[in-house]
Amino acid sequence: MLEDESTTFHENAQPVSAPSDFDADIDLVWQGPFGWPGFEAENGLPAIPSIPGVYLMTVDYHDGFLLYVAGLTEKTVPHRFKQHTRAHLKGEWNVLDIDDLRNGVRTQIWHGWTEAPKTSPERMAEFLRREEELTKAIKRQLGAYRVFVCDVRAFEERIPRIYERVEASMMNTLYLQPRPFCDIPDCGMSLRPRRTGEAAIRARIVCSSRLYGTTEIVTI
Repeated sequence: MLEDESTTFHENAQPVSAPSDFDADIDLVWQGPFGWPGFEAENGLPAIPSIPGVYLMTVDYHDGFLLYVAGLTEKTVPHRFKQHTRAHLKGEWNVLDIDDLRNGVRTQIWHGWTEAPKTSPERMAEFLRREEELTKAIKRQLGAYRVFVCDVRAFEERIPRIYERVEASMMNTLYLQPRPFCDIPDCGMSLRPRRTGEAAIRARIVCSSRLYGTTEIVTI
């Protein structure tokens, strides 16, 4: 659990919502929030559109949504999330206390296999022993996610590796935010940001909801 100060709402970390007047080369328009596939009826949210793109997993936070992790897929986002669901239920992803997360505190219930491969018999035995508890927590976590999607296909010809660069920019921006936002995401992701020789692109974050954990302009 983080120190008590990590739960403080930071006035200097402004959320992103409506488009600003800052100069930008492109707008990244985030649609959402959507429900995790299979949990839409439970949380009263629409289904994720069947498009490729970059996506954000967020949770309710104050008057908006707190960013936990970004991802990408060049297939469709619902297809990718079916894979994510299977991986979660197998214990491959970290499992967090959702009530704490909604208050800006990262409390880990289970350390996923992705970061700690299941080579230890003790770890496997622990997962099996706690499987009922963890499955319940995992389903609660999936149901609590609010998903945002950005369709970047219009930029593919103009901007090389647009999917990878947007994902990396969103995560690296999150890591640089003040507490509690920088304490929320997983670390050690395999990110592929802008390479030497690729022109820097200033992108405006546009969303009808308030997003905490990013900035109005990101560089991709």
